[in-house]
Amino acid sequence: MEKKEILDGQKLSPGPVGRWIIYIDKCTGCGECVDACSLELLYIENEKVQMKEERYCTECEDCASACAFRAITFR
Repeated sequence: MEKKEILDGQKLSPGPVGRWIIYIDKCTGCGECVDACSLELLYIENEKVQMKEERYCTECEDCASACAFRAITFR
């Protein structure tokens, strides 16, 4: 999960598997995505969102919809 990539000029930190992407530079750590995740997979650490077990993510995109900063996307 430490691997960094560049997408449209943004640094991002993708999860280990799947299509969940967090744009670290856009995340403010507000926690709206954490509240939106019905599976309780998200948490805030060091003022940035993290995912506990991405393999359990159903890619419902509720977290991405809740993010006012568009810091979470799915490919």
